Amino acid sequence: MADVHKELSGAGFPTGLSKTINADMWAKWAFIAAAGAVTGLPRGTVGDVVAAPGGIDFVEAVIAECFAITAVAGYPADPAFARTMLTQAGSSFTSSLYRDLVDGNSIEVEAIFGDLVERARGLGVSVPVLEMTTLTLRVYQGRHL
Repeated sequence: MADVHKELSGAGFPTGLSKTINADMWAKWAFIAAAGAVTGLPRGTVGDVVAAPGGIDFVEAVIAECFAITAVAGYPADPAFARTMLTQAGSSFTSSLYRDLVDGNSIEVEAIFGDLVERARGLGVSVPVLEMTTLTLRVYQGRHL
């Protein structure tokens, strides 16, 4: 592990060794999925989504589902960063998934959502918003392969 860290340290981006890498990766996955669902399903920026009636409730539901999965999987994560990023009024923040959608490109539906929803089912976590997001994105992906 130290050898990998040493090799990457000169690559021009910050590096660090984590003693909680599994938890860190689960938290990152939850954020990426939340950002993708929040901007991808309604097809808008965070600011667009939170300005719409019901937008904040939608964002909160997405965050709750994503972070419930991490908790039941044994890697509870703090959703504060996701909540801060995904509830800012007027924010122009979008996800890379959203940008791929609006550009008509292929998306990572199975890697981000398919696997996460499958894990949620296996863990007994109800994720209806993520299931709808996954279905919607699978239909999109089927048209753009």
